[in-house]
Amino acid sequence: MSRDETKSVSSQGSTAAVGQRGSGNQLSKGQKILYGFLFPLYPLEKHSHASMQLIFWFLNFLMLVTLGFFRINHGTEQQTTLSYSLNFINLTSVGLIIGKNEVFVAVGFLIIIGGCITLHGVCALLYKEIVTTQAWVIYEMRWLVSLIIRELFIPIVSTAITSFDCYSETSIGDDGQNIKTVIWRGDITLKCLTNAYQILSLLLSIIMVLVLIVYSIINVLFIFNHNPKNGGLFSKSNGKYETLQLIFVVLIVLSMRLLYSWQFWRGVVTVGLSLILVIIIFLYVPYYSFASNYLSGIPWLVFASVRLCGEIGYAVEEATHSFVPQILFLISIEDGYQQMMDNH
Repeated sequence: MSRDETKSVSSQGSTAAVGQRGSGNQLSKGQKILYGFLFPLYPLEKHSHASMQLIFWFLNFLMLVTLGFFRINHGTEQQTTLSYSLNFINLTSVGLIIGKNEVFVAVGFLIIIGGCITLHGVCALLYKEIVTTQAWVIYEMRWLVSLIIRELFIPIVSTAITSFDCYSETSIGDDGQNIKTVIWRGDITLKCLTNAYQILSLLLSIIMVLVLIVYSIINVLFIFNHNPKNGGLFSKSNGKYETLQLIFVVLIVLSMRLLYSWQFWRGVVTVGLSLILVIIIFLYVPYYSFASNYLSGIPWLVFASVRLCGEIGYAVEEATHSFVPQILFLISIEDGYQQMMDNH
């Protein structure tokens, strides 16, 4: 490890300790454990590099915008062609076509999350030894944590929802009575929650999502680049905005997947939450630089535009029985976004 990095680590530790002594408060045992666990995630570099942050931003942009095109056809109870194609990017379509094998996806994601947390814990326990001899392990661990929290968050939550995403189908029995059957969308040959694979997948998915949400919130709430001059992109004074953003992402994914038959309320939730985040960015200004706030708001503006135009287009399409309005709305979204980029 370089001398600058060593000084950076010492400075961070000293600053935290002095702050606690200065306030007259002693760290509790729980706070010490939490601080020790999170310490390997604090940046060692004096200057932040924007390239990796821009890559993560772009990938997250793709995940969010492609989710905005998710749509279930009411007649067939299947994804539309556009939704099916685009949502391979965020793995939503993968979760819907693999059926009973969704349990293996849940196991795979659990292994990834568990492995990341385990590596994080090992780095925290052996921090001094690792940072002086194998500092690359710390950097790889940070990269893995960022990948899970920023890029795999939407795919994991959306895939988990597949385990309990069911719909009802009504048929007429031999006696002329209506028979209502609840079917698992992941495998239309199975009734909802009657198969061992789906039940196991549901249990694993609940554990997976709870662990992911708690771990992600702890990280974004306490780990942030508090460096106005050299922090680079997305440096900020606290992690409150990104914590709220994570919570909103969960609500948006849930509404996109489960409110497909209530178009109005799905539009209210998805567009409303997106615009709330944009307003917060405009009023609260969570990041130090204008570029960071601007980049943070773009995905939510595009997502809100896609959802608003999409819901209007769906309603017009159902009334006219034509998909042409959808094409026109998509073109209008692209033109509006291009004008916004040209103006800035």
